[in-house]
Parts: sequence; structure tokens; C-alpha cells
Amino acid sequence: MSSRIPTIRQSKLALPAEMILDIISRCATNELAVCALANSTFKVEAERRIYRKIVLTSVMGPRLSQCLETLATVPKKAALVRYFSTYRRLSLRGTPLAHLGKALINMVSLDELRLPMKMKSMVVDRALQHCTFSLKKLCISMTSIDSPWLLKQASLTSIGVYEFPSSKTLPKILAWFQRLSQAKSANEVLIIYGMSIYSCRIDIITAFPVYTPAWSAHPIRSSLDNEAGVDDIYMFQVYLESLANEDVLRSVLGSIATYFSEIQHLYLRVRDANVHKYPALCWSADNTASDETYQQQRHLLAEHWARNSDTLLRVEFPDGGGSNRNMETGVWGV
Repeated sequence: MSSRIPTIRQSKLALPAEMILDIISRCATNELAVCALANSTFKVEAERRIYRKIVLTSVMGPRLSQCLETLATVPKKAALVRYFSTYRRLSLRGTPLAHLGKALINMVSLDELRLPMKMKSMVVDRALQHCTFSLKKLCISMTSIDSPWLLKQASLTSIGVYEFPSSKTLPKILAWFQRLSQAKSANEVLIIYGMSIYSCRIDIITAFPVYTPAWSAHPIRSSLDNEAGVDDIYMFQVYLESLANEDVLRSVLGSIATYFSEIQHLYLRVRDANVHKYPALCWSADNTASDETYQQQRHLLAEHWARNSDTLLRVEFPDGGGSNRNMETGVWGV
């Protein structure tokens, strides 16, 4: 008895599914376009691969508008998109902006969205309210962080925010982050982080373990793998509930050292800095009981925390004081 070999699509030329996928996987983007046009056998899988990841860049010229028009007017193709990203200086008006709004609605299978638009757009905001996709990862600008549609994204595991706020607007943003985190169930983890951009590269990461008990730096690193200069990030700013929990500190700082090994500056912040200016903490660098405040142990704590981070040069504490490592001797001091 002969067994039937499964095919991706029935056509005049029926090839095994494995062979078609192998051929498609070896094709460059321009070759995939030829495959999609030349043979119906390859059309479905070629288009699936072409539209799976859409990255709009400044060098695309007229092709950028053409891409948006296709996604806005051909829902079948837009439904293939799993990853959609625009460059940070994107500025759309008129028809291209309207196409972006319709395209977002049509991308029903989207997993990851990176939309760092500097200017707030009512067209985009209205479109996002009607989107039915279920995102896992999201990177947006400060102009969109307080949009109600975010609360509907129950599958989100990480939210990155471009152009992090000033100290004046930070309390409002922190309150919104807390609301987003509390919307998750007890067994779900949402990692929220901010990104400061300098010369088109990310140089500072701000993280919020204060809102996430099982916090890890891994989702941040994973989300930034497509960003330029991710290995050049030199500063990590961490918001904690307090400095009193040694286990939380060890876990958070160890995770940062593991996934961001090139960090040079570590800034520790707490929810209410005023109550932590002179705390009588009951732990020390060697895990023995101590009646000293952390201000008397800064250099010991910094040395202890930096054991897994060869590049760390400065640790700054919530009261503004810090400890620096001598680059020649490796000794930590004030």
C-alpha cells in the first residue's frame, strides 16, 4: 500500500512539504518575492516568510508607503505579520498615516510591536483601540504609554518605553506601570523597562523590579536583541521596593550581570527615597548582622554586588551617594 506524501498546497507540481520549506528557508527576501510570483506551489509559504517580519526603515523611500498601503488594503497579507517595527524618527502624515492605522488593525496575528513614534497620533491611538492582536512584546514611545488599550493586552510579557520621562513626570508613569503590573494574574510576569536614547543607540536601561516579584533581566535582553548597540549599554537604573531584602537584591543584580555583562554604572532607586536616606538595615556585605546604615558600608556592598560584573565601575544608592571602583587597583571606595 502506498502512503500519500503530505504537501503544503495541492497544485500541478506537488512537492513534499519538507522540500518546499527547505528551499524557502534558503532564499533571500528578493528571491522569495520571485518564488511567490513564479509558482503557486511556493506562493503561500514564500508570502508567509516575506510578511512574517516587517521592519520599516528610513532608507526605504517610496517603498515604505507602498508597504503600508499593501498591509492596509490586503488583510490576508497583513494577517501574516508577526513582528512589526518602525524606525524611531518615523513621521507620517495624510495617506501613509491612515494606512498605518488600518495596517495595525489588519495585523491580527502580531506577536511583537515596536512603535517608537515621537508625536502622539490620534489616528494610531484610535486604530490600537480596535486591534485584536494579542501581543507578547511591545516597545512604544512615551506618547502612547498611558493608552487604555494596553490594559487589554493580557499576553504581554515585556513593555519597553523609548525616551524615558523626566523626574517631574516619573511619578505619574510609575503609577501607570503599577496599574499595568497589577492587571496581571499572580502567576504571570510583566517586565516593564525604559530606554534612554543617545546618538541613535540605547545607552541607559531603567527597570522596575518593584512591581515584579519574580523579576529577571532576560526578557529585556531578549526584546533588545534587534536593537543597535545593545552591548554598549553602560548604565542600568533599578527601581526597588527597598534595600532591606538581601535576597531580592542578589537576584536582581545577579540577573543584570548575567544578561548585561558590559554595564558600567548601576543606579539603585526605591519607591520612596525619603524613608531610605538613613535606614538601620540588618544586613551587611558578609551576611552578618549589622547595626550600621548602608551609608557606612557602600564600598563593601558595591564590591560584593560587583563580583559577577567585571565592568561595573560605579554603584549609586537611593540617597545620591555612591561608590566607585579604582580602574587600576580594582578597589572600591567612596
